[in-house]
Amino acid sequence: MMAKQRYEMLDYLKGIAVIMMVFFHIGFDLSLFKFIDANMSKDLFWYIQPKIIITLFLISVGMSLCLVHVKQIQWYKFTKRFAKILALALLITVVTYFVFPKRFVYFGMLHQIAFSSLCGLLFIRRPKLAVILGIALIVPSLFFGFRYPFFRMPHIRAVDYVPPLPWFGLTLIGIYLYSIKAYTLNIPKHFGKNGILFLGRHSLLIYMTHQGVIFPIVYGFHLLLH
Repeated sequence: MMAKQRYEMLDYLKGIAVIMMVFFHIGFDLSLFKFIDANMSKDLFWYIQPKIIITLFLISVGMSLCLVHVKQIQWYKFTKRFAKILALALLITVVTYFVFPKRFVYFGMLHQIAFSSLCGLLFIRRPKLAVILGIALIVPSLFFGFRYPFFRMPHIRAVDYVPPLPWFGLTLIGIYLYSIKAYTLNIPKHFGKNGILFLGRHSLLIYMTHQGVIFPIVYGFHLLLH
């Protein structure tokens, strides 16, 4: 069986997103237990990081979707991965419901990836339409604060909320970036490059497990010091 071909650009984008995600969640947990004084939703330093993380992941989703399905939709591969992502998304919903009942994740990053992957199939052979629609979705929200209607629990301040719109627009932009072969770009050699690529290759595993390591450690120190 031939090994799956890897592309540096895709793994690098996801690797950077993973590093930022781990750093952000360390900060989130430290803030939760009052080790640092930070407002994660209002301080610009912390507020902007999740937006960048989501952007990197969803652009990667768009390019990856095309890599597998642009010639012909591989329904078995798609269904298998879609079911896996959806199952993990539901697992996150259940776990966060018990850990953070007032802030549980009912539509977060993995829910968005599942949604974007399904809807993105409609555009993988229409990259110009994809980028036009993607920009049209993002601009009103980014520059004018427009909020697209979507199911929301006003009494729940979810720790991770990534609604379909405008975020699907980034996957559409990723589809266009595939069409101009952005995924084939190589990253110049630098210190830490191989480590970043490694993290990118294992981004889903790290996404699912990192808080299971970070949270207990921070909570343990909280118990020891208080």
